[in-house]
Amino acid sequence: MLAVRKGQVEFFRLLYRRHYPAVQAYASQCMAGPLRAQEVTSRVFAQLLQQMEAGEAFVERRHAGFLRLQLLGMVRTTAIASWHREPEALLPDFQAWVAQGAQWPWGEDGQLGVAFERLPSRTQRLLWHSVVEQDAPTLTARITGLAPRTVRSASDEARSALREACTELYLERLELPDCRDTIKRLSMRPDAPPAAQSAAHLRACAACM
Repeated sequence: MLAVRKGQVEFFRLLYRRHYPAVQAYASQCMAGPLRAQEVTSRVFAQLLQQMEAGEAFVERRHAGFLRLQLLGMVRTTAIASWHREPEALLPDFQAWVAQGAQWPWGEDGQLGVAFERLPSRTQRLLWHSVVEQDAPTLTARITGLAPRTVRSASDEARSALREACTELYLERLELPDCRDTIKRLSMRPDAPPAAQSAAHLRACAACM
């Protein structure tokens, strides 16, 4: 991105190749027909290039550094903008979602996003590339600055950190001491069968189960 901002536009092809499949797939979930999805995809990348050449710091806003999230957000706004000109351009399900206020039906999953944002930026970056993008360890190492041989163990530690952050959020909402004690015990050994005391509590408490 720095190279593109300095006028070396040929580097934009790297970003385009990396993110095109996800942008095109998401556009296909919004637009009625492949031609309209491709039009939205082209607009999104054209807007990205224009922003980068202009030196806009859009990647440093919320979710700093996660270009994929920025691009998918641009797909949504571009699709909604086309709806005002051409209502039949959107798929019925996406159009209905927009008409209802475009609310995310995340439920408990919203807590996952909050827990992720509580993590240090380096841990976020490692999780993003090793788990979400599923990049090769060599590429993940180059992006995160880790030694290639340490990527696997560091990724496991990052997963544990995310699990702990999720547990802390859940504990903050619990009022009963028995529930808090049970969840704490389970979180210490998440891969092990629950002990008798925890198992008894889980049988009696649907929320903790």
